[in-house]
Amino acid sequence: MKKSILILVFPFFFACAPKQEANLQWYENEIIEQVNVETDSTYIVQIGMKAQAFYLAKSNKNFEQNLKLLKQSLLTKEKISIGIEKNTAKIQVVKTVK
Repeated sequence: MKKSILILVFPFFFACAPKQEANLQWYENEIIEQVNVETDSTYIVQIGMKAQAFYLAKSNKNFEQNLKLLKQSLLTKEKISIGIEKNTAKIQVVKTVK
């Protein structure tokens, strides 16, 4: 009996788990204005004419790819979408706009 309840509850537990992106504030269709090295482990990124600054830490699991997209937007003025962790200024996700 316990085994059958576990089998029924287990998939429900993972289906209801919050997604990683649920804790993000999105800035969409933005153009990067500045990318500056802050320390050995962080970059300060300024977006658009809003003069808002966020940071990208080397500890980010997609650091290299995110930095590449940020610098590409800076050089080519291509629009990107940026996911910032809520209540922080930490960049978590960078996506190209299609």
